[in-house]
Formats: sequence, structure tokens, C-alpha cells
Amino acid sequence: MRLSNPPSDLPQTVEVLLAGDQNLQSALERIFQTSTWRLHHVMTCREAIEFANATETAVVICQHRLPDGDWLALLSGLQDSGKRPNLIVTAPLPDEQLWAEVLNLGGYDVLAQPFDRGEVFRVVASGWRRWRLSWKAACP
Repeated sequence: MRLSNPPSDLPQTVEVLLAGDQNLQSALERIFQTSTWRLHHVMTCREAIEFANATETAVVICQHRLPDGDWLALLSGLQDSGKRPNLIVTAPLPDEQLWAEVLNLGGYDVLAQPFDRGEVFRVVASGWRRWRLSWKAACP
């Protein structure tokens, strides 16, 4: 099922953090522009970890390589954040090895570039739901 709009069973605003370059930011802003979802943007692993630690970030989309590390460095840094966000890795033409590494090492999912609007909404919404359920169960 392809979604052209965000699912209606989510809160009015879903906060998403992108750790990546300006091109990815522009692409996600175009996708989110018809929704109430809010995109925050940083360029480095360090900035993403700081942001996640200072906020209740449910979903982080991370470019597979960043100026100060890669998605694994970001995942490692997020392990220490209070309510660890779900990490979605993005890469142009991700191969099976990247998919397997992300899923086996604790990442949430992988998004191929260029982004498919429906796939972005589906994966981010699913990541947000799982984050919400995991913390709701941990803090009744």
C-alpha cells in the first residue's frame, strides 16, 4: 500500500530529525510540506546526538555517511540518550549488506534515495509508533 499522505492515526505533529546534507533536507521538506510533520536538520553525528539528548526525538533519519562519522557512530551515540529514537538510515541505492547491517545492529529501517513520498511516510510513521509503544510500555 502506497501512502501519499501521513497516516491519520498519528499525532498532529510528528517531529523528525535529519542528520544529513542540504539536498536530503530539501527533499524531505518537499515531502513534509503538505503535512503537519516537522523536520529538524543537523549535519553531523555530534549535533544529532546533542539534539536527541535535549529533546524527545522519536525518529532520526541519518545519511549513511556524515562529516564526522557514519550511521554506526550515530547509533552508538544514541544508545545513551534517554528515550532512544529509532534510527532510519538513508543511502542512494542501498545494497543488501547495508540493509542487513542496519537491521541486525539495532537500526530501525533503511530508506533508498531518491525518496519515495509514500515510503517515507510509511517508514517514519512506523518508527514513530514503535518508539511510542516501547516507551509507553516502559513508563505506564
